[in-house]
Amino acid sequence: MGSGDLGGAGDVEFWRAEAERLAADNVVLQTRIAELEGQVGALTEKVSVLARMAFGTSEKAAKPAPGDGEVGEGERAGESPAAPRKRGRGQPKGSRGHGRRDYSHLPAREEIHDVPVGERVCPCCGADYAPFGEETCEQIDWQVQLIRIVHRRPRYRRTCRCPVRGVLVAPPVPKAIGKGRFTTGFLARLLVEKFVLGRPVHRIVAALAHDGLDLAEGTLAGVFAACSALLAPLAGLVTERNATAAHLHVDETSWQVFAAVQGKDSHRWWCWVFVGPDTTVFRIAPSRSTKVLAQQLGIDTDTDDTNTLTLPDALPGGRQVLLSSDFYAVYQSMGRVDGIDTLWCWAHYPDVGITHRP
Repeated sequence: MGSGDLGGAGDVEFWRAEAERLAADNVVLQTRIAELEGQVGALTEKVSVLARMAFGTSEKAAKPAPGDGEVGEGERAGESPAAPRKRGRGQPKGSRGHGRRDYSHLPAREEIHDVPVGERVCPCCGADYAPFGEETCEQIDWQVQLIRIVHRRPRYRRTCRCPVRGVLVAPPVPKAIGKGRFTTGFLARLLVEKFVLGRPVHRIVAALAHDGLDLAEGTLAGVFAACSALLAPLAGLVTERNATAAHLHVDETSWQVFAAVQGKDSHRWWCWVFVGPDTTVFRIAPSRSTKVLAQQLGIDTDTDDTNTLTLPDALPGGRQVLLSSDFYAVYQSMGRVDGIDTLWCWAHYPDVGITHRP
């Protein structure tokens, strides 16, 4: 046997040992990968649970999984079942409908449409037609009626010389706005139109004019200003409840206010919104400083001699709140207060240039 044969046998043994070593390493790595995949799955499930706790469930309906009763287009046409039928919006054709809605709760007015008496006889022999049930149908009418209420209070004078009141008259009609011409019901409807339905003032004016009432936009602006004073106690209670929420979504955007204010050299203000579980508070503030957020959270906003706002070490009353917001510096500064946890909106992540979560 030559030396070349010995060298070849040695190489075979070396590579055989190397293959065995790599096979053992592969087993270890596969085991490690399985462990890491298990950890990733557990963390993913935990993130999903926390996201649902913070933001609620998604508004998008889950897609039906195979076998949930959805029949694919291919299955109906004898094709491959791998191409599921995409269901369109609305009621599927051929399915049983839910029927007409019930509006029996609405006020009703009956109208009888009868055959004239002279036509309820036989044209040949003159015999009368006998009652035979009736046919009934319903219609929904939409009526808007603006009325003018004239309040009259008769006065009565004394006809004797007794030491009593000389003139009697009923108390004045109560009004939500002194010397105002609109009833409480009108004001309530006006507030619903503006703040619930979101109709701008000029459209409300146009709708009222269409129904016969011509008003100036400035008149309604004055009415809204007067209503703000009436709603101030309610707004204060809503703000207090919002401030004690355990989770708040906070954001701010620029807002134009065309009013001359001392110390404010521009019309650029800021609209802050604080969305809680059951309340929403809007604040129009001249700045987007920490002071606005601190006031909403019930934090003392006293400043030092340098006019710098000093935040406390903890929220008053030992409260806890989770703030969902973007990466604006004001919200980051609030994260240093004990009792305030920050939850960032990562859609703003590319705008701030940081590489880790604070």
